[in-house]
Amino acid sequence: MCGRILIVDDNRTNIEILEMLLGESYEVRSVTTGEQCLAVVPDFAPDLILLDIMMPGVDGYDVCRQIKSSAIGAFTQIIMVSGRANTADRLKAFEMGADDYIVKPFDHDELLAKVRIMFRLRQKTVELWEANQQLQDFNQHLDRLVEERTEEVIATRNLVVFALAQLAESRDPETGAHLERMREYSRLLAEELAQHGPHVGKITDQTIKDIYQSSPLHDVGKVGIPDAILLKADKLTEKEFAVMQQHTVIGALALEKA
Repeated sequence: MCGRILIVDDNRTNIEILEMLLGESYEVRSVTTGEQCLAVVPDFAPDLILLDIMMPGVDGYDVCRQIKSSAIGAFTQIIMVSGRANTADRLKAFEMGADDYIVKPFDHDELLAKVRIMFRLRQKTVELWEANQQLQDFNQHLDRLVEERTEEVIATRNLVVFALAQLAESRDPETGAHLERMREYSRLLAEELAQHGPHVGKITDQTIKDIYQSSPLHDVGKVGIPDAILLKADKLTEKEFAVMQQHTVIGALALEKA
């Protein structure tokens, strides 16, 4: 068997004709009402439904609409098989989601050809859905990789920033835990400014993180100050102090270029 077909028709003769035509090549099941069709579909999961329109109870239009609007509707092909041949009935069937329309009495070869076409269309639908799922899985995997790589880049950046700051501070042996203290002071001040004062609503959590991570670079400009001034044990002269003050400008220029 190469597929499942559900026949829905209240005329037993029509069912027998269809079962004879399709039974050797497909797994065929038949019901005689729309209600029975809706009850059978979830378990039988037909690939194709040959659906009559005029039936007692729920008619074929409503059955088609309910199936096509369900979770399996995209994977279930429906051919309306009806004795009504006018254009209005055809259009209504297509509006309900039908994939094709055959008028009874039908040509057997035409019916078989359309059944084969429906199975090919369903196969392409399944392949397209599987390809889309694979694409979504790939995109999710790619997103995870990007997130992991981004975290690695951020961690590396923070390490380099702190190492660079430590290198600059290493020229001043009296700083001790100065970098760690300045980082914590900066974070506390930024958190306070985020809650009170003119900067409320402007300082975000990300801003606070950026300030915390970058604050150790506040004295990086010391690398441009001569040792004779930076390491002088005595009080700086007015001229030497002016040179020392330039470390902020040196640091700002270096960071701007970076």
